[in-house]
Amino acid sequence: MILLSLARYFADKNIKYDTRRCPDEVKGYLNYDGANFIFSEKNNESTICKKLILILESPHKEEYKGENIRPAVGKTGENIKKCIINFAVLLQYHYSSFKNGCYEVWVVNAIDYQASLGLKTELYRTVVFQLLWYCNGRKTFQERIKKIVSTDDILINSCTKGNTIDKTIAEEIISKVKCESIPFEKIKTKNSEIDLRDLVDDAIYDCNLKNEYIRGSHPIKWDRMI
Repeated sequence: MILLSLARYFADKNIKYDTRRCPDEVKGYLNYDGANFIFSEKNNESTICKKLILILESPHKEEYKGENIRPAVGKTGENIKKCIINFAVLLQYHYSSFKNGCYEVWVVNAIDYQASLGLKTELYRTVVFQLLWYCNGRKTFQERIKKIVSTDDILINSCTKGNTIDKTIAEEIISKVKCESIPFEKIKTKNSEIDLRDLVDDAIYDCNLKNEYIRGSHPIKWDRMI
């Protein structure tokens, strides 16, 4: 386990983080009648729902506060609830994505562990994400998506680009990880080469799904962009 391996390295720096998995979760229900969208946190109908699956990069600090570990907590979760209708309207305008009916709004983290180590994301998140991704994260992400997705579901790649990184720190962390299965030559440490969204794109395409798949903005930006 990469996070447990790094824990020994960070022990000297007195850095503690959570090594538990953050589960995927349904955040609410989006109903579309052919003209208007209505969002509710509970499904008051017995209708079988399709899914709108928002793929984020990895959980951060807020997700691990309290007794229950949950994805998209804090500002991200608030924006999903407040702005999901406007986001859906834009999707429908540009892509005609939705069919009439109910959609479960799922949040799925590509890496379901705390890649940020609970610290500022520009410090470790991008390089730790890549280490976890190439170790076993890509495979487990594909397995999770295949279990969740079904016909007529919509997948949105809402990961951040992840292009803020300290190259020296990144290379130091990489040097501390001992895992023969990781292709270290693929891990990007230059800002100009980093794009976590591309890793998710590639994994989804390899799943050979027939669903509509779109790249969209991260929910943290929805209140500013919509």
